[in-house]
Amino acid sequence: MSGAKNCPETPRQKMIGMMYLVLTAMLALNVAAEILNGYKMVNSSLVDSINTTETRVRGLIGTMEYMNEQNPTKTGPWLEKTYVVRDKCDEMYKMLASFKEGIITAADGANYEEAKKQSGFDINTYVLAKPDNLDGASNYAELNTYETTGTGRGADLQKAIQDFRKFVENMFDNDTAKTRIYEIMFKTDKIWSDHAKDSVDWVVGTFESMPAIAAVTMISKYQSDVRLTEEALIQYFRTKTDAGDMRVNKILARLIPDSKVVMQGGKYHAEIALMAVDTTKVPEYYVNGQKLDTCFIDRAAGAIGDVKISGEIVVTNAEGERTSYPFEDEYSVAPPNATIANEEMNVVYRGYNNIMQIAVPGISSTKLNVSAPGATFTRNGDNWICKVTGTSAEITVSVTANNGGKSQSMGSKVFRVRTLPNPQAFIKLANGDLWSADKGGIKKNQFEGASVVAEYGESENLKANFTVKSFKMSISDGRGGYVQVASDGNKFSAQQINMIKKLKSGTPVALSSIEYTGAKSGKNLPFAPIPLK
Repeated sequence: MSGAKNCPETPRQKMIGMMYLVLTAMLALNVAAEILNGYKMVNSSLVDSINTTETRVRGLIGTMEYMNEQNPTKTGPWLEKTYVVRDKCDEMYKMLASFKEGIITAADGANYEEAKKQSGFDINTYVLAKPDNLDGASNYAELNTYETTGTGRGADLQKAIQDFRKFVENMFDNDTAKTRIYEIMFKTDKIWSDHAKDSVDWVVGTFESMPAIAAVTMISKYQSDVRLTEEALIQYFRTKTDAGDMRVNKILARLIPDSKVVMQGGKYHAEIALMAVDTTKVPEYYVNGQKLDTCFIDRAAGAIGDVKISGEIVVTNAEGERTSYPFEDEYSVAPPNATIANEEMNVVYRGYNNIMQIAVPGISSTKLNVSAPGATFTRNGDNWICKVTGTSAEITVSVTANNGGKSQSMGSKVFRVRTLPNPQAFIKLANGDLWSADKGGIKKNQFEGASVVAEYGESENLKANFTVKSFKMSISDGRGGYVQVASDGNKFSAQQINMIKKLKSGTPVALSSIEYTGAKSGKNLPFAPIPLK
């Protein structure tokens, strides 16, 4: 408004310029007043929100306590976490409340102290007498101390907010999505300062030259965030108590027996259970790593023995989370069999590996135990080897089974004990055929490569190994006598074969003094004379 030297400013112009400056200042004051009034309205709204949230939190805690009374095993651990969160949030809330009161005291001084003496005083409804005070917040936050040493009330508040944020994230199991939310809600990084025209530390940017009402509103905002976080955490815990629950629309009663085959003298054991299903949402079924189309298992019974089976049921809840419920079981595959016995033939032989088939329908042979006084039993695949050790004329074979963890008698049977019979002597030809006198004559050339063996014939249902140690061959000398030629093993010697070749057809050849060892031993196994062809 100043004029040039050749055009000096008149008194009237000076007055107009002064009035313009005053008007501008008055307009600025009006804007500031509107902004301060806006802070008051926001702070009042935050206080109402805090009160509402606290009411909901009390209701949630009451619900958790009721659920714990109904099912302490399921709810107890989550209720304990609820109490931890409640105490931590109360601690943070009270620190913020103390900081708010410090700012108000620093800004209003005697006015605030006088208001506290009034009946029914509530700091949350207190109206600042000096809302535009620019020193109260920075002084109470001890900015001068912070800028020189990095300490002070403002620094303490910043660290408390940082620690609270980490606590909250940990309570949410460090869920990535929730972590992002609370990193923003309780952010204490550097912020932009219009006053400094640069990014400054959170403490400086929050409290330096900050009107008291703005600082108080900011503290109320943090208090509201603390209560909202408390509500979210408790709601999260309440949801977790239902994490393993599934929504169902049909409940069925089922009997689950240990076995549908019960032995006489045993017990039928079954579990009575309720089966809850959701017919609108089918779980996924896996058996031995393969996904099934239905909840039924159909497997071909192949090799005999115990078969283990395992798998899982995968359920997807409303939030899309998949939960696996593993299972395992075992069943037995037994051969189709019928026990057929001739009571007159219940015989075992002394000194012999008696092979016995012992089976109990519905029970694996691996779960059987066989015993008898005067005998031993050894498992041999699906069979048992019985060896008689005593001198009694009979043994009683008893069978027990491990049925449901208990030893249960499956029955017993008496067997007569006999002495192992003598084997028969045969000439075993080079082609493997067995020859004896009842087959008729034998050709001279069939003795080459032949041997003398001791075996049980078809009349004895026995299998045993014997070894012929030596034998003698007797032939007619043509003068009414016999010539004997011995062999040191089971083969016909060259001398014996040469003598046979010189004999006439029809001449009988006799074997004697046949010595054998094996399942039993002997020295004079008989062999009827056999004619030559």
